[in-house]
Amino acid sequence: MDTEILKEIGLTNGEIRVYLALFSLGSTSTGPLIKESKVHASKVYPILDRLIEKGLVSFIKEGKKTIYSANSAITIFSYLDKLQNKLKDQRKSAEKLVDDLEKLKLLEKTNIEATLFKGIKGLKTAYTIAIKDLKKDDEVYEMFLPTVTNKSLSPFLINLVTSLSKKNKVIQYMLFNRDCFESEKAKKLPRVKVKIGVPQEYKSPAEVCVYGDNTIIATTGGKEYITILIKNKEIANSFKNQFSAIWSQDVIVSHGVKALIHAHEKTYQRLSKGEEYVYLGIPNYQPAEHHEYWKKDHEKRIKAGIKCRLLFNKDADKEILKDRNTYGGCDARYMETDIKTPSYMNIFKDTVVISIPKKNPIVIEIKNKEVASSFKGYFESFWKQSKKLK
Repeated sequence: MDTEILKEIGLTNGEIRVYLALFSLGSTSTGPLIKESKVHASKVYPILDRLIEKGLVSFIKEGKKTIYSANSAITIFSYLDKLQNKLKDQRKSAEKLVDDLEKLKLLEKTNIEATLFKGIKGLKTAYTIAIKDLKKDDEVYEMFLPTVTNKSLSPFLINLVTSLSKKNKVIQYMLFNRDCFESEKAKKLPRVKVKIGVPQEYKSPAEVCVYGDNTIIATTGGKEYITILIKNKEIANSFKNQFSAIWSQDVIVSHGVKALIHAHEKTYQRLSKGEEYVYLGIPNYQPAEHHEYWKKDHEKRIKAGIKCRLLFNKDADKEILKDRNTYGGCDARYMETDIKTPSYMNIFKDTVVISIPKKNPIVIEIKNKEVASSFKGYFESFWKQSKKLK
């Protein structure tokens, strides 16, 4: 058998040996697999994880044992399709990089006035200079706004935003990082538009603010205060474009356990007492530490007076459902239809959060009323066919 193509599409020698061994053995635990593939025991688990991620291998739990099996050989085509899509995305990213580099080259020919300030006094001076030429109804853009770590600096920045709003009468668009308490005060001001929850990949201890042709980059969320004031129209416009792209997006993709928690906690920020959220396609297996987190999460939900309906996959552990149904305002059932998916969905109001619970979870947040309504329709359809725990 010529397996060279497997190497050409990106499989390592170890992955190829384990993959072929699974075809020879059929469904198996790791013991026979290690012997057949001649791959060291310490390496077989990460290899299996990679093959599962590529969609070539699947597993089931039989008691305490994990049984692995190779998916149908035709899934190699699915993997190839995924690689081709990835190449298309990389091509788009490369095109954007080339475009950005060309813009930087053009900037070399323009006059750029940049000043570096150090310390809190320097930071205050930079902001005072940056805003002095603003006129009524001008628009300013402030993004990646972190929680201010210095107590003496926080009143200055709050007064600055308040003065721009009430005295200068400019329009402010403010993108705050998650968990930034200053956002609550900004929301109450006139001519201030606030969004919270900058995606994890953009999160930074430094904020970027654009006032006319002035751009400020300041480490207001750090321990040392360094502020750069740049006076250049092209650079200011570049940051405005970046701001607009983030501000207007309906889809946010983020990674990690913290992203998973943040996305879910938005549920409580957007729902009122008596409203509900629903979950569709909860996987049959969840690590013990996840159970502990969800227990605490339900305590928050109950305290907020929010209800929920949970639809687990058909082969879900009935003890999990029994546990969930002991929580107030929770109705947990399992789907009669046997659907296997690596993801599950939280649907509330105009938002769908799709979570892929891997070692490094992927979270896709879609804020779109039509999409949310569509997924809610799927949920209700499955809910009508669902089974209550007897």
